[in-house]
Amino acid sequence: DFKERWKSVQFRQGRDIPGEEVNMTISELLDKWMATIHSHLSSKTEKGDLLDYPRILGIGTHGDGLNDGEKQSVISQFNTLCKGKAFSELMDDILVIDNTTAGRGRDGEDPGFERVRESILQFAKKLTVKTPVSWVLFRKIIQMFAKESKNVITFSEAKAIGVACKIKAEDIHKVLMFYHDLGVILYYSHIRNLQDKVILSPRWFVESLGKVLTLQGRETYQTQEMWDILRKKGILIKPLYVAVWRECEDIDPEGMMELLVHFHLAALVKTEVYYDLNAPQYFVPSVLPLF
Repeated sequence: DFKERWKSVQFRQGRDIPGEEVNMTISELLDKWMATIHSHLSSKTEKGDLLDYPRILGIGTHGDGLNDGEKQSVISQFNTLCKGKAFSELMDDILVIDNTTAGRGRDGEDPGFERVRESILQFAKKLTVKTPVSWVLFRKIIQMFAKESKNVITFSEAKAIGVACKIKAEDIHKVLMFYHDLGVILYYSHIRNLQDKVILSPRWFVESLGKVLTLQGRETYQTQEMWDILRKKGILIKPLYVAVWRECEDIDPEGMMELLVHFHLAALVKTEVYYDLNAPQYFVPSVLPLF
């Protein structure tokens, strides 16, 4: 029932383990999630109409626990949720799938899996983009650097590689943005402390950010008090994030914080929770319990 409060459930060794119940209904949470997705996917063509892709597939799992009538009830509730909402224009289909049948072949799998595959294949075909040979060579070279644990290079170094690959110097920014959009690299030319950096290993960068966001417990770097302030109040103090990210020599910690602020994952604040009132402080809500 979408009117019930949402409760997380973990599945371990064949058992469902109930988690925290939050003060929001399933419908309210779905509405927020879908609106967030819509804000990222609702792109227009040059003529002003919606792009043919991407679209949203609403997929409910654990279909083995529902009969046909209950599955239709879930789909009906989802359709009601979408009615009149901006994100409804992006909905492609709504499915309830028995995920326990995955991997049994087409004859043994839930038919919904084939519908998902078709949607992914159609989307993948539209992603095919013709690129110059020089761009492909550039990508191979930077991937070679990444395999050798070279996580970050400067824009000047990227430019030199591009020119060596017969790419015009004035096109380097365009090439970097192209591969950034594909997820091959990360390049944030609009963020002051990162605009001269080309991150060759997105995974390394995300893991570096996660050292603070996932609260990995690095008390050896700073006092327990700073970690307690972060964990209990969501306030991240400069001495702590500088110390945690000290090992990321190629990236300035201020660049990390600028990125978190840019994506609205942190906000610069001024509080009295720490004795040094001159130390920059950031509110990081994601580290706090949900409710």
